[in-house]
Amino acid sequence: MDVDSTLLFVAISIGVYQFMNEIKDVYNMKNIDEYDMQYVISGIIASMMWSIYQYRGGSNYYAMYSLLGAFLGLYTLVQIRRKSAKDAAW
Repeated sequence: MDVDSTLLFVAISIGVYQFMNEIKDVYNMKNIDEYDMQYVISGIIASMMWSIYQYRGGSNYYAMYSLLGAFLGLYTLVQIRRKSAKDAAW
């Protein structure tokens, strides 16, 4: 394995770990005060735009990685909506 392949493997591993950790944190969130709706929505939009840019530039792998970030943002948004509806019912 050459240095470039090793760097790529380590970077992907760290990124996947970060995504999994964030998904766990969002899934187990106790309150929604630490998440701002506008911030999450702007992150989703930025990830989608970045994915389109990467795809048009021919970097399909990075486009998929950016789309994963957009899906994480959508998941966070859904969890925020569920929590806010649940809290409003109480």
